[in-house]
This record gives sequence, C-alpha cells and structure tokens, in this order.
Amino acid sequence: MFDIKEIIECSAQEREYPEVRGDRYEHGFDCQTHIGQVLWCIAAHPEINTVLDFFTNTGSGSSLTIAHAQQRSGGNKKLYGVEMKASREHRAKIEKNLEGYSSANILYGSVQNVLEHGQWREQIPEEVDLVCYDPDPPIADWVFNFTLHECRPKLWLMHNINYDEWESNFNNLMRGDEYELVLKSASPELIFREKCQEFALFEKNESIPSS
Repeated sequence: MFDIKEIIECSAQEREYPEVRGDRYEHGFDCQTHIGQVLWCIAAHPEINTVLDFFTNTGSGSSLTIAHAQQRSGGNKKLYGVEMKASREHRAKIEKNLEGYSSANILYGSVQNVLEHGQWREQIPEEVDLVCYDPDPPIADWVFNFTLHECRPKLWLMHNINYDEWESNFNNLMRGDEYELVLKSASPELIFREKCQEFALFEKNESIPSS
C-alpha cells in the first residue's frame, strides 16, 4: 500500500500540528507523541480514507490527530470515533476539541451496543482502512475480535503491546498470516508503569483472500 519508510520520514518532519483546545488526555495520541506523529502521517495518506478509532476519550488525542490530518490532506475522508462516556459534560469536551473538523463522526455508548449484531454497517457504511486500537480491559478482547473478524482493516495500529493486558492480542496477530507487522516502536513521551508505551502497525496481507 505504501512504503513504511515514507511514513517514518513524514513523522520526523516539522509541521503545524493541531492545538488541543479543551481537556487533554495525558495518555492520548496527540502530536506531542511519537505515535501521534506516525498516526498523523498514516491518516493523511491518500489511500487511507476511513478510520475507526477506539476510543475518542476527550477528543484531544488520536481523534484530533486523525481529523486534522484528514482535513489537511483533503478528499472524502471519514473518522468514526467510538466513545463510551456519553454524559453531556464529556460530549462538550469532545465537541470543543473537534470543532471545525467535518470528517469526525463520534458514536456514543457501549461499544457492544454501538457495533453489535451486524448493525455497525449502518453506522459506518464505508470500508475501514485503518483501526486505531487502544481499549482497556475487559473490553479489549471484544474490540480485538470485532476488528479482526468484522472490520478486517487494511491497517491496524495497536498500542500498549508491551503490557500483559494487551500483549496476547498483539501475539495473536503475529501468529496469524492475515496481517504483517510493518512497524514496531515506542513513544518516549508516554510512560506507564515506569516504561515507555510501545505500539505496532500491521498491514493486511493482500495475498490472503477475504472470507
């Protein structure tokens, strides 16, 4: 699909990144982090049009990064961010950070309720090019299986791969033949349990036919 070296070179370039206008989630993938800069370049790629983000949180991290990249790169790009916190106060935080980004669509509620029973295609009619995967247990396994068996994205950005709670799903992708690991790195700006949070980018093996 693309040369990963181009993504790495892109992420190292200086550019005007989006400003967080509301509450900032300290573990989010904003463009002050290495993973955020890599994510920006992936979302800006001309072949990445539809992105599914687990989860939006306050809208200051991955969703803002993706929406900004989509706006800058142009085209008919869409972001679908899932967020389980649906209070009026929390929605206001998201709306403040994502105001003016027309590609952003936020789906509120329990992730199972939003996406279960095959009805997710009514919410997300486009084929998914990239899934940004950063859910916490106990929902992490459900999201992993949904992504693997239902979404089947071209690209899969997986976070926290160096922690026990998430490592098994990383290993599941590594053992399979449907996806190929194209990047494994860490964000020195994101520290959890006294170590840098690592992430991985997988690309779908196009030689494997869809089921």
